Amino acid sequence: MKRIIQVLLMICIPFTGCNTTNEKMIQEIAKLETEPNAVKKLVDENTYIDFDYQDLVIQMTSDKRASVDKGLLAKSKVALYRFYSHVQLVDDQYVCSLKDGSEINVSERVFVAMSDDLDQMNTSIRENKEKGANLVIFKPDAKYLNSLLDLKIYSNSDSQKTDIEFVKAKAQMVDKQIAKKFDELFESWKTNWKTNPKTQMSSNTNDAKKLDEYPELLSMGKEIIPLLMEKMVSSEDNFFALNLYDALQDHEDLKIIYKENDPNIYEGEQARVIRTVKLWVQSNK
Repeated sequence: MKRIIQVLLMICIPFTGCNTTNEKMIQEIAKLETEPNAVKKLVDENTYIDFDYQDLVIQMTSDKRASVDKGLLAKSKVALYRFYSHVQLVDDQYVCSLKDGSEINVSERVFVAMSDDLDQMNTSIRENKEKGANLVIFKPDAKYLNSLLDLKIYSNSDSQKTDIEFVKAKAQMVDKQIAKKFDELFESWKTNWKTNPKTQMSSNTNDAKKLDEYPELLSMGKEIIPLLMEKMVSSEDNFFALNLYDALQDHEDLKIIYKENDPNIYEGEQARVIRTVKLWVQSNK
């Protein structure tokens, strides 16, 4: 496995410049196209992911990386999505909450390779900072994760635009004083979520319930649901607010809750937001 990482380092450094070792490759994978619905099929069927990681590295770092095997590319996108959904950037270091591959239904060799990459990226960041290099550190945020699965909260489709317009119109109907109080609490909650030690290193969005603003928002009742919907369609970073919607929504058929054996469970919260918003819009039209 160490030899795989050495290959990665030797080949990836030329096109990363002042970035860390394989950040560029990770981002490039998200941009390459797979066969139609190939990634979605792997996710929907909760497919166990195993592939030759070294083969991926060699293909991605060659002059012909645009022609990477489509099947290998689809598997790598799903593996990266599952892994980086549990990674956060804390003080310019990547922190992963996973212990082994079984937690995300990938093989141990793939899990170890991605974990080793993360360690190498952290080491590279530290060394380059000591040298005074001007680093641009990749952040595995909601936008990146959605790009791996080709999921977008924003879309150019007429139906998606109509849904967003509907959500915004519903939010405008909420009492202005309530909306003002909600906005203030929500922005404070979001800032706290990103900076508080209780949640900063956590990949579990339920930990947002531990923050002071959560019970205050919860006490505002169902009337703020349209405002929550507006926040979630307005920014992909607001996916953590879905747990507040689930708590406020007393109609179980208007929640997207995955059971343990549900193949959609690996889609993550960002995908659940998309499904939830669509379900809520349909029920309110």
